[in-house]
Amino acid sequence: MVWALEERPESIRFLLHDNDGKFTKAFDAAFASERTKVIHTPYRAPNANAYAERWVRTVREECLDKILILNEGHLYRIMRKYVAYYNGARPHQGLEQ
Repeated sequence: MVWALEERPESIRFLLHDNDGKFTKAFDAAFASERTKVIHTPYRAPNANAYAERWVRTVREECLDKILILNEGHLYRIMRKYVAYYNGARPHQGLEQ
């Protein structure tokens, strides 16, 4: 997975995840070795992951539920275009609509 991330033109700065047992210290170390800051959500704080959950819901409702994904490469291309649209062209209150 880290090798695939090395091929990206832009680096991933943050990795946000909860404290589930499936995220081991070795998992975090692999991302830390690539200068990615690993951020754990606080214990017993169900709303701490609300921003990530909202992002996933937005992507599903606005993009993925409307498109038939053919394979991983197709998903990657669609998500790249959607993220560019989401960060640039889509109206945001923080960007004064």
